[in-house]
Amino acid sequence: MMVDEHHQRHGYGAAAMRLVIERASALEGIDRIVLSHRDDEGNAGPFYKRLGFTPTGELEGDEIVVGLSLRDPR
Repeated sequence: MMVDEHHQRHGYGAAAMRLVIERASALEGIDRIVLSHRDDEGNAGPFYKRLGFTPTGELEGDEIVVGLSLRDPR
């Protein structure tokens, strides 16, 4: 998902990602969301970090893979 540069920093991307996280959390059998982002200037890493995603230590091509657990680890 990408938000046009003219519409960034208005909360649209965060709102959309929160809906994706909420919906995925409600589905049986989905325990984690994994995605990747580029590691260049202005990358989405800080955006995903604010939503709770953490690096997995993996790379997808030249992109950093991050994940978000949807289940309580207890």
